[in-house]
Amino acid sequence: MKCYPVVLMYFDFHFFSTQWTRDRMNEGIGRWTSMRGNKISFVVNPWWGNKVMEDNNLVERGVFYAFAPITNQHTPGWNMAFNRLKMQADEANGWPRWLTISTFAHEIGHMVGLDHITSNPANLMYIPWYYRTVSYPGTGDLRGFDIIWP
Repeated sequence: MKCYPVVLMYFDFHFFSTQWTRDRMNEGIGRWTSMRGNKISFVVNPWWGNKVMEDNNLVERGVFYAFAPITNQHTPGWNMAFNRLKMQADEANGWPRWLTISTFAHEIGHMVGLDHITSNPANLMYIPWYYRTVSYPGTGDLRGFDIIWP
């Protein structure tokens, strides 16, 4: 049996984040841990500085911002923001819930180091998002994850 080191992903929810955003973020996390739970663990830790937040002024449904290390922090930090009002309106107008969850899971893909792809809509990292056909990591997503986190 092969033992993998567990990759710990630390983050916290911004205090303005609603339960709606928290629930969907946790569902997005579930998409990744169901496929690579033996190698990755997501830890809510308010002291780390990486934030999941809502920004209802975003043009996009979700964005991931990486930035340079902060003083006394050894790794680059990041913020993840979601336009809750836009996604709630999309769901109210008939967009399937799995497509909303795929947005959260897509941004988590950036959190673990993946970039966009344009070759296969059966992957979370595929853009444009409205042609995406999955809400779980696809074979290309998992291959990229396994290269970054062997």
